[in-house]
Formats: sequence, structure tokens, C-alpha cells
Amino acid sequence: MTLEINHNLGLTNTPIFDLYYQLEPYGSPAMLPPVMFNKVSKSLIKNFKKMSLKNDAILKRSLRNIAGYGTQNISRTPHGANLVYDNFDSVTRDKITNLKTEKIFEVFGENLGDLITFYKNLNIREQEGNKAYLVSYENNIEGVQNVLDMFSNNIYSTTTINKTFSGI
Repeated sequence: MTLEINHNLGLTNTPIFDLYYQLEPYGSPAMLPPVMFNKVSKSLIKNFKKMSLKNDAILKRSLRNIAGYGTQNISRTPHGANLVYDNFDSVTRDKITNLKTEKIFEVFGENLGDLITFYKNLNIREQEGNKAYLVSYENNIEGVQNVLDMFSNNIYSTTTINKTFSGI
């Protein structure tokens, strides 16, 4: 889980005054389980990030003056009445990630370590043969061929019967 840096971000370990995650080098969180992060398409990750950015910004904005959350570096001051978290995960995140990756290579060796990181980062959805799998399908009912996208929107329709209709 710690290898997926973008997954580890969230409201609990990012500063409340950083409304739009400008201080984070990786931007807003993707809000996906770490095992799913490299198994979905990049466009889906973009949508998750956009939605979490908007939702988190509203919540952080609403909480900014509660318990001193709006004060920068309040988590580094002695705690008394304030309820601010003191999780400094953002400071140590890169160090932890590098240590974990190095440990994989140290324990399993270079060849197996390469294989593990390859499969961890393998995204089946982004491969050419799988891109159009869920994009469209067609059906043919009583001579009318419909091609629909994955949201059942009609891409196009055509007739497959070449005879003209006569009213008789």
C-alpha cells in the first residue's frame, strides 16, 4: 500500500489549509484501493482525482476555522485545545516508498524484483487489445442493426434488409 503514493493522500494526512492540494507534488488523491490503482484506465483515475479534488476542497473549506485548522503549521505546535492531527506522512512518504522498493529487490533479488514491480505496474486496461472491449457492442433485431456504447447510447443504427417496404 505504501508504494502507491497517490493512494496514500487524503483528508487525514494532508494539511487542511491546502484546499486544492497545491502543496502536494502528486496532486489530489485518486481515492482508489492500492491494488486497483494500476488496473483501471488513466481516464478513470483522472475522473476520480477531479471528483476527490472538488469534494475535499468543499470539506476543507468548511472546516478551515474549526479548531485552528486554518493556521499554517499548527500541527507542529504543542497541542492544547486544538484538535489538529499531527501526521507528518507527507514529509516521509518518498523515503518510505524508496525503502519499500529497495526492500523488494533486496529480499527477492534483481530478476524477481523486476518481475514483481512489472506486474505491480502492469495496467491491462491500457493495452491495445483491451481498449475497445467495453466501448461498444452491436445487436441485430428484426433487420435493424444498433451499435451502442458502454452507456447504452446509440452510436449508429442501420437496416440490414435491402428490400424496400411495400404496403401490401
